[in-house]
Amino acid sequence: MSIFSDTMKNAISNYRQMLRKYLPQAERVSKLNQLNLRSPQLYQNEIMLHEAGYKIVEHLFDLDSNKGGYYAYSGIAKFGNYLKEFLDNYLIDGNRVIHKAQKTSQALVHIIQLLTLSKDKITDSLRDKINELNDIIATYGSEEQHELYETTLQSTISNQAGNASDICSEVLQHFLQLTNQSQTV
Repeated sequence: MSIFSDTMKNAISNYRQMLRKYLPQAERVSKLNQLNLRSPQLYQNEIMLHEAGYKIVEHLFDLDSNKGGYYAYSGIAKFGNYLKEFLDNYLIDGNRVIHKAQKTSQALVHIIQLLTLSKDKITDSLRDKINELNDIIATYGSEEQHELYETTLQSTISNQAGNASDICSEVLQHFLQLTNQSQTV
């Protein structure tokens, strides 16, 4: 069982308890059915858990905004914010849910391996792969991962001459363009 699954199952349990406390049974059962929280398959499928989590967040924010002060004091907004922040750290990658930092770390390792190849071995398809990995790092990486990556590229540029330096310069420029665009958006 993954941390994601365990956390989501616990969040769903807390959500169900909250519904039990604040909604009449008919409304509660309707909401559980609407969000598919009674399905046994839900608890075996991380993608379904991820999607259900965002539906719960939407419902929590809706409850909080529609009911005003009463629900605000009960912690609904706080729970909704916590769950949204947790979910925002994950993404659906193929047929699994993965932490964004983990995806970035994998991309960092892979791109560094590719950048150690000599320039004559870097084909157009490998350049495309390097650009794709650069995009992943720029999009999902934390500020710390961005700084580490940029420092590594700059160090490689200054410590090596010729082919490796040229490739790393291109990659660094592409990365800086991507991160500057994402900061201005």
